[in-house]
Amino acid sequence: MATIADLLFMPKSSVHFIIQQFEKMKTIKNIVSSRLVRRRLQEQGYHSTVAKKKPLVTNVHRLKRLGYSYSYLAKSIKFWDRVLWCDEAKFDFYDSNRRQLVWTRRGDDLPSNCIIPTVQQGGGNIVVWGCMGKKGVGKLVFLEDNMTGLIYKNILEKNLYASARKLGLSKHFVLMDDNNPKHRSKIVVDWVRSMGIEKLWRPSRSPDLNPLEHIWLFVKRELQKAPAQNLIELKEKIIEIWNSIEEKTTAPLVNSVQNRLNECIKQKGFPTKY
Repeated sequence: MATIADLLFMPKSSVHFIIQQFEKMKTIKNIVSSRLVRRRLQEQGYHSTVAKKKPLVTNVHRLKRLGYSYSYLAKSIKFWDRVLWCDEAKFDFYDSNRRQLVWTRRGDDLPSNCIIPTVQQGGGNIVVWGCMGKKGVGKLVFLEDNMTGLIYKNILEKNLYASARKLGLSKHFVLMDDNNPKHRSKIVVDWVRSMGIEKLWRPSRSPDLNPLEHIWLFVKRELQKAPAQNLIELKEKIIEIWNSIEEKTTAPLVNSVQNRLNECIKQKGFPTKY
């Protein structure tokens, strides 16, 4: 008991009382206050933080993520230098999930400049297709219709080689996209095969294994600094931010791929810190 008291910086009498109550009630609920728990955690160097949101990963997803990680772990950095990472992203006009703190006196009504307006269905959105390599970003395509296999094939046909040339990749580049059914449709697979393109598929529920996800996050953060007033302005801002991205941003992301694979294996297929 003395050892417990020393570790918790508590009087022996308090420790004795808690043990007695636990033996009688078989629970510490209503015995130890949450304030005490927080204080003791802080004294041990712990601090509270907002939990990160990660895609739900089932055992099936874990096995696929581990299989992918083990398969490509031995690839050299020169291999990843040849990869053209492709993906789609959605940008909402109003991000109703974004939290913003304001200061006000207790009991006062919030002034109009302390209220974030919301609209139904998020106020509209813009969906884009984009790609990146180690030396920067490639073409950016705005989607007017819902993605289909045919639309995806046309996007690749018009923008893939142009992006590869822009980024200084040879015709032997590697196409990397995810396991979206549209990306695996017969018309897409046939076109990729007819062009002799080497294609890799990332496992689903694995944004942490995709460096391009960090580029989308970068664009969204930049948009929040000066929110667009309408969808036209939103599109213009996305283009401006996309065109500002340089090799100093993309190179470290591509160079991190092997670390991402190692971390996935270390976490046994569960989501990583990336």
